[in-house]
Order: sequence, then C-alpha cells, then structure tokens
Amino acid sequence: STTDNAAATDDDRTAAGRSDRQAPADRSETNAYSVDSLQPPRRSVMEIILDPRSIQCLLGIGGALMTVGLVILLWINHFFTPPVMALVLAGSNVAILAGGLTTIRFSRYQLAGRALALLACLVMPLNLWYCHAHDLVTVDGHLWLLAVMISMLYGLSAWLLKDEIFVYVFHAGVTLTGLLFLADMQPSPQKFLEIASPATMLVALGLISIHLVKAFAPAGDAASGESTESPGAFTRERFGMAFFWAGHIQLACGLLLVLGAQVAGDWLYRFGFDRIYAALHAQPSPICGELRWLALFLVALGTYAWTWSDLTVRRRGIFLHFAAVGLLWIEVLIVQLLNLKLGVDAVIGILAITSLLTHLIRLKAPVDSRYTRTLPAFGLVLSILPVLMGAVVFLDHFGLQAVWADEPPRLGFIAAMLLTATACRLGAFVSGTKSTLLTQMYFFATGAATMIAAVAGLAMVGLNEWNHHAPVMMLIPLAYLAASRIYGDDLKGRTLWLVAHSACVIMLVSSLVSSFRVFFVESTEATLHLRMSLFFAETAVFYGLAARFRKLAWPVYLAALAGCASVWQLLCWFEFNTQAFMLIFAVAGLVMLIVYRLSLLEKTAATAMSDALFLSANTVLSVAFLSSFFHGLFRALDAEMVTRSDGGIGGPFIWYVLAILVISVIACCLSVHAAARRWYLVTSVGQAFVTLVALHHLIDLSFWQQVELASVLAGLALLAAGHIGWYREQDQHSDLVSVSLTFGSILAVVPLAVATWIDRTNNVFYPLNEFGFLFVSVGLLASGVLFQLRSTTIVGCLMTV
Repeated sequence: STTDNAAATDDDRTAAGRSDRQAPADRSETNAYSVDSLQPPRRSVMEIILDPRSIQCLLGIGGALMTVGLVILLWINHFFTPPVMALVLAGSNVAILAGGLTTIRFSRYQLAGRALALLACLVMPLNLWYCHAHDLVTVDGHLWLLAVMISMLYGLSAWLLKDEIFVYVFHAGVTLTGLLFLADMQPSPQKFLEIASPATMLVALGLISIHLVKAFAPAGDAASGESTESPGAFTRERFGMAFFWAGHIQLACGLLLVLGAQVAGDWLYRFGFDRIYAALHAQPSPICGELRWLALFLVALGTYAWTWSDLTVRRRGIFLHFAAVGLLWIEVLIVQLLNLKLGVDAVIGILAITSLLTHLIRLKAPVDSRYTRTLPAFGLVLSILPVLMGAVVFLDHFGLQAVWADEPPRLGFIAAMLLTATACRLGAFVSGTKSTLLTQMYFFATGAATMIAAVAGLAMVGLNEWNHHAPVMMLIPLAYLAASRIYGDDLKGRTLWLVAHSACVIMLVSSLVSSFRVFFVESTEATLHLRMSLFFAETAVFYGLAARFRKLAWPVYLAALAGCASVWQLLCWFEFNTQAFMLIFAVAGLVMLIVYRLSLLEKTAATAMSDALFLSANTVLSVAFLSSFFHGLFRALDAEMVTRSDGGIGGPFIWYVLAILVISVIACCLSVHAAARRWYLVTSVGQAFVTLVALHHLIDLSFWQQVELASVLAGLALLAAGHIGWYREQDQHSDLVSVSLTFGSILAVVPLAVATWIDRTNNVFYPLNEFGFLFVSVGLLASGVLFQLRSTTIVGCLMTV
C-alpha cells in the first residue's frame, strides 16, 4: 500500500508539472516531454545488488560450487570408500523419498512430489545390491534386515501415494536389483549370459505378481475396509490389476529370453547364427542342451499362468491364445527331449496343421463368442510362421544362378509348404470380407507358400536354375490373374490382382538377374534363348490380360516391352542377324500402329489403353528406325564393311533398307498426330538417305551418271514438296509452290531425256534411262492434267512427245 501511495504521489506531481509547462510550449515539445516522463526511473546500484532474483542466482551458483568442491576434496583424500558411499546412497535415497512424500502431503505440487517419491522407490533396491557387491552386508549375513527396512519404506510409500504407478516402479526396481545380483554371480558375466538364471528369476517374479491380484479385494467389498468412493482405495481393479499386468510383463520378458536362446542357439543355429556365435567367441545357451528341461518347465509355468489369468481374472479369451502357443512350444520341447528327429519340415507341417484346425474352429464357432474373437489373429500368426520358416529354408539354399544346388529339397518340405498354402487359403476363405487386412495377408501368404513349394518341386526334379524355372513359374501369376478376373472388383479380386503382380515382379527380377549373361554373352546352351523367349511371351500375355481386365494403360507398356524381349530371344535362338532384329521390331511396331488406327475407326482411341498402345508403337518404331539408320549408315560408310563378302553392301542389304523405308512411309501415312507424322517424315528422309548411299556403293556409276541420279532424285523431291504445298495452299497462291513444281519437273525429266538421247546416239539400250524417261514424262503429264497444274503439264507434254 505504501508503494501504491508513493506511485500515486509521483503521478500527481508529473501531471502538475506537465500542466504548468504545456501552455507556453508547442505541441511537439509537449509530446516529447510526455514520452520521456512515461519511462521508468533508473534503478540505483544498491537496488540492483539487492534484487531477490540476483540473490537467488548467486546462492544457486555458490551451492553448486560448494558441492563440486566438496566432491573434489573427498575424492582427493580418498573418502569415497564403499561404507561412505553406501551411507551416502542410503541417505540420499531416504531424503529424496521423504522430500517427495512431504511435498505430496503438505503442498499443492502433487505431480513433482509423486515424481520424487517414485524415483526414490525405483532406485531403493539398488542399495541391497551395492552392499552385497562390496561385501558390506552380504546375503549370507544380515542383508535381510535391509530388505525388511526397504519393504517398510515401500509400504509407507504405497500408503501415502495411493497410486498404481507405484506398482510398476516397484517391479522395475526389484527386477533391476535381481538382475544385478545375478550378474555378480561367478563366473561373471558368463553365468548371466547363459540366460537360464535371469529367465528363471523373471518367470518366478511374474508368477508371484500375477497371483497377487487375488490379495486385493474387489471394489465394493465390505471386507476390504476401503471406501469405493475413495480414489486411492487399494482395490483389485487398481492395485491388483497393476500387479497382474506387471507380472505378465516380467513373465513375457523371461519367456522371450528362453525363446531367443532357443531360436538362435538351436532351431535356426545353422541358418546364420553359428557364424554370429563364432564371431563373438560364444557358445549357445545351456538351455538349448543339458538344461532343456528347464526351458520346458518355464514354458509350462507360463502356459499355466496364461490359462489361469484368462479363466479366473480376465475371462476374455486373449490369454488362451498365448496358452495355445505355449502348448505348441511344449510339444516341440518334448520332442527334442525325447531325441526325436524333428526337422524343420515337421515343424512347418505341425504349424500348418494347427493353423488349419484354428480356421476350422473359426468356421464352426459362434461369431460373438468372447473366447473365439481373437482367433483370427492367432490363426494368422500360425499361418505366417510356417511361411517365414519356409522362406528361411529357401534363402539358405538360394543362389543367383540356381537354388538347392548343393542338395535337392526333401519331399517333406514340399508337402509342408503345400499344406501351409492350403491353410493360408482356408484362412482367407474364413476371413472373407470381415477383415480387409487379414484377408490380404492370407492371400499374400498363400502366394508366397505356393511359389516356394513350386520352386522346391522343380529343384527336386533337377530343374534348379532360374531360367529353367521361369516358364513354369510364370504360370502362377497368370493363374492368380485369372482368379482375380473371376472374383471381380471386390476385396478378394483386388487382393489377388496385387498378389499376381507381386509374383510377376519377383519372377522378372529373379529371371533377369540370373540370366543377365543371356543378353550380352553368347550362351553355350541351345535352348536357353528359347526358354527366355517363352518366359517373356508369358509375361507379355500377363500384362496384356491385366490391361484388358482392368482397363489400365500402364500394363500396355510392359506388355509391349515383354513382347519385344520375347521376339528378341526368339531371334537369338534362330541365330538371325542384326538386320532381321530391326526389321521384325519395325514390323511389330507397325502392327501396333495399325491396331491403334483401327481403334480410331471404332471410336475407341480416346481410352487410356489406346493411347498407351500408340505410345508403345511409336517407341518400338522409333527404336527400330534409329537402329536401322545408324546401322545402315555406318555399314555403308565403312570401307571394310562394304567389301566384306558376309556383311557388305549387297542385294539383301538393299532390300532390307528399302523395307525399312517403306515401313517408315506407311507409319507416316497412318499417323494422325502431327508431331508423329513429322517425326516419321524425318525417319523416312533418313532411311532414304541410307538407301541412296547403299545404292551408290552397289551400282558402279560414272560421274555424269551420279549427277543424273542426284538431279532426278532432287527433282522428284521438289515435285513431292510442290504438290504437298499446292494441296495445302487452297485458294492462296504461293510463288514457292510454282517454283518447286517448275524446277522439279525440269530436274526430274531433263537429265533422263539427255541420257536417253546419248544412249540412242551410241546405239546402247539402258533400261533404267529408257523406262525412267518414259514413266516420269507420262507421270508429269498425268499429274498436270489431273491437278490442272501448268508447269507439270507443259513439261510432261513436251517430254512425252
């Protein structure tokens, strides 16, 4: 209040002073003075020094420096002896616990108090380990007294906290302390790493905690002595279930240790874990050998705990499925204890049969039963496990060139995988449309098991190379694709569609990687190219059907690519030369272009599939034309190639380049898109140039004959350009068109006329000059009369006469 009065007095004085000076001053000076008067007054040095926040910072820094100095002093003078440290740890633990409980009891900072108390409870059992590890108070001595004191502190903490989180903290502290005691057992740490001791301790603690749920009375029970309205009542629903779940966590950790030891040291030891053990200079756990009876005992205890938990506590059927898994585990351990030779084939078969029984139970059991509502997940696990085990066996015999190259697979493994595929398919049938995820996983598992069984079956009959597998294995994706067509567009149809494409991709990758040498290296095996051609033909059919069934565009590209690869391999098998490759690809592209043009006539070209077909045709034709152009050009310009008897310029090569030229011209005429027409016009000009160069090497002409040929060709080109320009100009006349027609007519026919006159003068009959002169002259006259063109009519008439 004194401060408020002083502030009010200062405000009054400021206002009075402002009113006295405001009249003679102008507005700007008044504003400046008012702004300065609003700024807080500068504090004195004494006020800054005596600021409470500054004093608190100084006190904190001083306390930290004193603590660090005290620690350094004790360290230098060797005061950190085990007895001193034990007292410090115990005192700090009690102080933190007391501080947390006091904060909860006498302040409103409940969350901070709970955090301190729970932290103290977590580390409290570590005092027992520290005293035993440093021989201060050992287990053989009076360590039990410390345990009694800690238990009393735990009871007090639980009574004051009344929070179920304390239960989990208590279990964490006890478990950590127990593991530390086991780690100190000699020989250390080999004894701890043998898994048997920590697994046994965790299972025992878990069983005790699970059964402690019955030590708490249910809510509303008069015998409990607790009010049902009190949020901190020690009821079964709060503290009892906390002990229950904490015990199950401990039980699961112990059994997971046993499972990991058996998987790595026994069941899958040969599949890579032996190398890991050798690298670590370690041996499998005794729980996989002479202590296998202990593993059986622990798994039996776990199975009992799961069954008891479901029948007496939860009553929801969840833990019964874990108990079923435990029974399977017990079966495997009993078989091993009896020294029965149970291979991986038998394990896969047992799991598959169990999965089949589970699906049959689901098929007959009522849907709304609480004991069967988790059967789908249990059945899925039992179906996925044999698939994964089969995949591990397959990868163990996998190679880039062949599978099971060292030894053929056993018939039992194939039968087990077929049984697994049947179980997965039954699971997909039972799931139906109730669960999308389960149905999809079952279908994918069915496909994986089927493909593994098929590969193993082919390897058993001697076909262990991937190029031998490819034509046969490709039937599986085709079958799945046909099945997806039968099911339609529902969940099963879409899932089978995805499975089919996944299987096809796997086959493509495996076949291409294993047969990479086929494409660039001449194979010594006669039927290798034929098998690959058949495989790619099946792939083309697959993607063609996929495009047809779903009306999609992207499978058309893959179908065209696979078809080209099939033709390529077939030509390699027939040992065709390079020219046949390019010619056949050009014909294939022309056929696709014709099909697209027919779709235009049927008014279906607007669909995505027709567009994809058009692009595929353009791609194939472009590759064929470019390859032909560069191949023919280099062959015609290379002097050695020209003179070679096996690869020179001869009649077959001329017919080849003429065929490519004709195909290019037809493609130009069939194309309805302007860009495609211009591109094929360019390729036609390029092929014509290659043809002329080839003819130049083939025909032995003199200089004047070469001039004649060039002139005639130039004239024909000008005539073609002039007629095209005349057709496009419509009513608008262009001088360029007239010049092209005039000079084209003269260049095309005059050299032929001169050559014919010279031949007749020398009494020589040269058919090319005679018939060329006649046909060109008559053609000019006919075109001039037909199109009513003056220049071509006059020149054609004169030359014809």
